[in-house]
Formats: sequence, structure tokens, C-alpha cells
Amino acid sequence: MKLKIKIKLLDKECMPEIHGDWMDAKCLNDTIIKATSDATLVSLGIAIELPKGYEAIIANRSNSARGIKRPNGERVEPFFNPNGIGVVDNSYCGNNDIWHNVVKPLRGDVILKRGDRICQFRIQLSQFATPWQKFKDLFYDGIEFTVVDNLGNKNRGGFGHTGI
Repeated sequence: MKLKIKIKLLDKECMPEIHGDWMDAKCLNDTIIKATSDATLVSLGIAIELPKGYEAIIANRSNSARGIKRPNGERVEPFFNPNGIGVVDNSYCGNNDIWHNVVKPLRGDVILKRGDRICQFRIQLSQFATPWQKFKDLFYDGIEFTVVDNLGNKNRGGFGHTGI
């Protein structure tokens, strides 16, 4: 049985790729981040309704510090997320609660193209999961995304907002 999760895509190119326990998230738009730039928010082009009792952890892909490799063999300059990780809780679930990754160049200009796999995330039980949610989680053998046009939830306020 799969854990079913609703996802809104700003672009079909942004559909996460599932690889085991982690999923690769992709860059929504072509983006140039100058080597001299501060950390820059890069849209992942997705809004997700995580089930109650779940959260997502966003982290660098293991090859980001060496420079990601595109399918055509081209390498992107190395970059990293200076925060280390990002956390998305299940209240961040509105249509405009778009997921982002924070990107900082390591040396040269970073040129990201639409669809580049720039970070990864995993969905896991949160510290507030109930015993029943923990029990049900034992029987899931993966995740299944259901693409929707409207998540139907209140927007929390965008990246970096914790609400009031």
C-alpha cells in the first residue's frame, strides 16, 4: 500500500523523481546565480499537501558540492544550501505554498536550467504523529503522488513563514 500525497505542479517538468527513500526535486525556471550572490531562493515548482503527522526534509543532493551532472553530461558549477536542510511541515499546504531550495555558489556562477535536479527530499513521520499514524506507516511501501489543480487548503504565507 502506498502513502497517497496530493501535489500541485507549476510545470509538469517539476514532478519529483522517486529514488528509494528520497525524491529529487527540480528547478522550475532557468536561473543564473552569480558567484558573488548571497544565498538565492530557487523555486521547485511544487506545492504539496502532506498528510497529518508527516513532514518533509529537504537536503542537498550528494553531488551538489561537486556540481550536478545533467543527462547530456554537462556539469553545473558546485553549489550548496547554506542552511544545510529545510523542513516543511504539513501546515504548509496551500496552492501558493511553493517549495524552494536555498542555493549558494561554492565558486563560479551557477547556471540552473528548468528541470535540473537540484535537491532531494524525504517524507517522514513528524514528532506529532499519533500512535495510529505510526502504526499505519508500517504498512506503506512507498509514496504515490496524485497531481491536482487545486490543493483546496489555506495558504500559510510562502517560504519562511511560520504563521501567526
